[in-house]
Amino acid sequence: MISTVDTISFVSHGIFVSFYIYLYICFNQLSSDSLSQFPTISKLFNFAQKICNIYFILFLYNLITSLMNINLGIFKFYVDFMGKVFEFISHNENIFLDFNVDEEFDGQSSMETKRNGSASPLAMEQRQLSYQQVEKDIDTNGHVKPICPEVVEKCFAREEPQHWNMLQPYGLRNGKKIPLTLIGTIVWTLGAIIRFTFLVPLRLGLLIYSIHYLITHIVAILHLAPQKIQPILYKANFPTVFLSLMYGPGGYLRVHNSHFVPKEGEVLVSNHTTPLDIVFAGSYRTFGWFGRFRDGFLGFVYHSLTRNGGHLWFDLKEKDSLQAKIEARLREKNNYPIIIYPEGTCTTTNVIMRFRKGWFDSASKVYPFATKYDIRYGPVFWNSKTTSLWAYIWQLSQNWAAVCDMHFIPPMEKEQGESGVEFAERVRCAIADKINLKKVDHDGYSFKYNHLKSK
Repeated sequence: MISTVDTISFVSHGIFVSFYIYLYICFNQLSSDSLSQFPTISKLFNFAQKICNIYFILFLYNLITSLMNINLGIFKFYVDFMGKVFEFISHNENIFLDFNVDEEFDGQSSMETKRNGSASPLAMEQRQLSYQQVEKDIDTNGHVKPICPEVVEKCFAREEPQHWNMLQPYGLRNGKKIPLTLIGTIVWTLGAIIRFTFLVPLRLGLLIYSIHYLITHIVAILHLAPQKIQPILYKANFPTVFLSLMYGPGGYLRVHNSHFVPKEGEVLVSNHTTPLDIVFAGSYRTFGWFGRFRDGFLGFVYHSLTRNGGHLWFDLKEKDSLQAKIEARLREKNNYPIIIYPEGTCTTTNVIMRFRKGWFDSASKVYPFATKYDIRYGPVFWNSKTTSLWAYIWQLSQNWAAVCDMHFIPPMEKEQGESGVEFAERVRCAIADKINLKKVDHDGYSFKYNHLKSK
């Protein structure tokens, strides 16, 4: 049977569709003949009509596929095809990369040594520490000991794929650039042409559309609709909004063990790599989120979502009252399941940092899930201290795709006599083991906003 939420979803989407169709018809009924005296304006008008047609087709495709929860398989075919291309490159990398590195590339490391000649041998060794070296020094809890700040800084540096993925005009091995062969150069050039003449304009167009779609729904549902029906409208419409936002950077989601997804009132815990974590999760089903207020455009979105009542945002100035808000949210058993990211900040795709204990002091049961991105398709990590939101969006638009695997894990309960810190650590280990993340025992938020800021 069709539920009330499904009925409202169809009706409300029907209203949006009717409104857009009306605007589309009105725009296309305008004639450029009246502008014949102004040839430049007439040409621009004709061009705008063509763009409007493409925009409307994308809108209908997005709306129909998301509303009816169907997948035509077009993007899945593309992701699978690119995966086979990356696999072929990984097995035949000598065709594309010139591993007979010439003196120019070899000389870079020696020049670095000369520039740092005054440094002590110990300091030089610390600068060259890699995760493989650090893993030799592990404590009894399985934590990588942060021997020096350079090691922890790697948690906020973009991880490079193990093999060449055609995004750069060179390969990388242990931080060294490897030049391309002639075939590699041709392949990279063709890839750049495809990305910058087709994918980037398409992604930016989808981004403009999805932001417009987001703002339209925020205003219509969270600001204009009666407050009593806002939660119903939100639950019926916003998965479509998040799906629209997922399409922008070429997002593709694969969900594993979905039978562990909780119902209302529960707490989900995950690692945190990028704001796309929220987009991917929101496109799958309706969740609430716990996080820090932001400024700018994200701040507007966060404040608007707060009107729905399913989310819990906080300011750093209200730390004293935060625990009381957490406990109050845990008592709302009829509210959306809420997602928390206890690392407190985004970290790169291959590590997981120490969890903050706030929720684990109060919650007796949590539902962990692990979020892993396939970096062969392009980097997705966002360091908000060094990269603005719009620069990050531009970076995403140049990727082949943003492929996310979401692994849900069986629920975990706090054991008798277990502290919040111990419970948090046990959950963190479960997430790390699920997707093979390196555990770094350090407060990521404090390091990012204190140590990196001082540098």
